[in-house]
Amino acid sequence: MSSVDQDLDQDQLDQEEDEQELKQPTRLESLKAKADKLGIKYKSNISETALAKKIESVLSDESTAKDESDEVDESEQDDEEEEEPKPKPKKLDKAHERKRSQKLVRVIVRPLDPRRTQLDGELVMTGNSAIGTTGKFVPFNIEAGFHVPEIIYNTLKDRTFTEFYTVQDKDGNEHTKSRQKKAFIIEVLDPLTEEEIQEIKIRQQATLQD
Repeated sequence: MSSVDQDLDQDQLDQEEDEQELKQPTRLESLKAKADKLGIKYKSNISETALAKKIESVLSDESTAKDESDEVDESEQDDEEEEEPKPKPKKLDKAHERKRSQKLVRVIVRPLDPRRTQLDGELVMTGNSAIGTTGKFVPFNIEAGFHVPEIIYNTLKDRTFTEFYTVQDKDGNEHTKSRQKKAFIIEVLDPLTEEEIQEIKIRQQATLQD
């Protein structure tokens, strides 16, 4: 190969290297491309250092926002896990209420109302929306006790009567007034033992045979 050819080949290599160097973007051009991608505005004559700081600031803000968003999501998830469903209110069990209201209570009923003291007893009627209307004849002054349903017992406790009485003022004039008083004194006895129940059954059978 002649020296002329060698010189031509060297010139061609140098030209290709120069073209490659021209094709590679500078760091400032790369930063501008990245800024454009991130939507960062900048002046045309911005320096390389200033643009790099802008990009770093934006990337740092995005990272912080993502961390905060992750924390909020985790907090909301924890709150959802901690919340327990509220129990639904139970509907009134009429069968249970009926059974409870019919539970027997052993009592001695003594009337305080003068209109009742001469009576042997009284028919007591009561009821509510759960059990309807119920009634029972309740004898007075049975020392051995008498069993009444709980709802009848509660009704008797609430019964009152109007008592009228006379008072005198400072001039000696009489005035009639009224007040509400309990209609009954009710003594609650202990439930009968099994032995006592059997004794009552025997007496009842003996009475029927006579």
